[in-house]
Amino acid sequence: MEAVTSSGKAVVTLPGDTQIIIRREFAAPRHLLYRAFTEPELIRRWWSGLRGEVTSVEVDLRVGGRSRRSPRWSSATRARSAT
Repeated sequence: MEAVTSSGKAVVTLPGDTQIIIRREFAAPRHLLYRAFTEPELIRRWWSGLRGEVTSVEVDLRVGGRSRRSPRWSSATRARSAT
């Protein structure tokens, strides 16, 4: 997968009680972003950033399907989030 760049800014909106929409622009082809968000092996590579690792990823793209990621955070990340 080729490298992509981002503005680093995300816009979060809450249109309803059960919806969260996060918009962010990337300088990348749509097909690569789709793969990055739907293929478990690619999600595992980027989801936790530098905060730890993702140990398990499940993606069900069917209507009504779910997505699940299981991160293992580093001790530094856990300490920051506890304060």
